[in-house]
Amino acid sequence: MNATRGPLVIVNPNTNARVTLWLAEEARRVARTAFEVIAVNAESGIEAIETPEHLEIAARAVASEVAKHRGASGAVVAGFGDPGVEEAQALGLMPVAGLGKSGMSAAALGGRRFSIVTLGMAMREPILAKAASLDLASQLAEVLVLPFSIAEMVRDRDAALAEILRAVRAVRMAPCYWAEPRSRAWRPASRWRRGGSCSTASRPASKRSSV
Repeated sequence: MNATRGPLVIVNPNTNARVTLWLAEEARRVARTAFEVIAVNAESGIEAIETPEHLEIAARAVASEVAKHRGASGAVVAGFGDPGVEEAQALGLMPVAGLGKSGMSAAALGGRRFSIVTLGMAMREPILAKAASLDLASQLAEVLVLPFSIAEMVRDRDAALAEILRAVRAVRMAPCYWAEPRSRAWRPASRWRRGGSCSTASRPASKRSSV
């Protein structure tokens, strides 16, 4: 381990300790000996961030958590909505990155088109807004929202991973898919427009969810 560097702080914006453990394991796998990894929960009072309101609440807790780790080499906010990233950056204590901006920017390198597989239907619009703010809207093919909650994912990680991988493979095989929550089945979208999002306008509203 590099003794001349401060630790890398992974901030889980929710309070779920099991998720924080998973984040720490993955961060240590990637960082290897470059950094000591410290993973912490923000005291947001939220077990799963699934709405824009949750993002606002978590933002304050994330910035507060980053402030506790002066001397760290940097911090990663481990939530795709990037709650508290701007607030933590404004403290000027260390470099702070969020999974949302970093992930989209990496996916879009070289002008590539990309899709996002996620949880929480209420988070779809904030994700689209984030892509637009990064000037990546034309490269984002679609945001696919899986038909189960974060809590369900935490309870049965293996089953959730299988569902996520199935959705990712579907994205690779076809331009766009829509999810039917009741059957949890992925169906080909009726129409796809290059340079934009897929359209499911011809599907009855009772038979589809917006993805």
